[in-house]
Amino acid sequence: MSAIIGVIITVTALVLLAISIYKGVPILIASPVCAVIVLLGNGYPLLEGLTGPYIGEAANFFKSWFLFFLLGAILGTLMDKSGAASSIAKAISKKFGAKFAVPAVMAVCAILMFGGVSGFVVVFTVYPFALELFREANYPRKYMVATIAAPCAGFATWVAGSPMTQNVIPMQILGTKSTAAFVVSIICAIFFIGLSLFVSYDVY
Repeated sequence: MSAIIGVIITVTALVLLAISIYKGVPILIASPVCAVIVLLGNGYPLLEGLTGPYIGEAANFFKSWFLFFLLGAILGTLMDKSGAASSIAKAISKKFGAKFAVPAVMAVCAILMFGGVSGFVVVFTVYPFALELFREANYPRKYMVATIAAPCAGFATWVAGSPMTQNVIPMQILGTKSTAAFVVSIICAIFFIGLSLFVSYDVY
């Protein structure tokens, strides 16, 4: 029974973390508060938990991904300030029409990820031109997050042939090829893309 309560508290803390970030609460504040909730709710020593596993894992994450975030942010800023983002957005809008902003952004993200660019870097890189494209199309900015996430956290990470971590890990552990389950993954990707576009249909 206590284990179930612990799971419920942990899930509640994760939901609270997501809501807090969505509401604009700084991650440096929301994350420790939710960590405290998890530790207390599961009966772990508070000080030991915060100074041990929590700080340790946070430090490992920072060490592993700092350069990715930094370089991605720099590239995104350069695209924005140099006018490259605006030029790309206008070119796509002129070629395909402003109403295709959602599939255009999804396609660019997927192409970059299939080229081996990390999803974290893609987010920073695509954001400036996606923002400009959504302005050009007069679409609500709230749809932009889901549009970028669809490939970066979805089909482009696991479809057969993807060089992303989610596809590489099974290769190392199970000894499979990068194109394993090719047909199944393509069908799932098509369904995922179709469902994403269907959900965003009211944008058009």
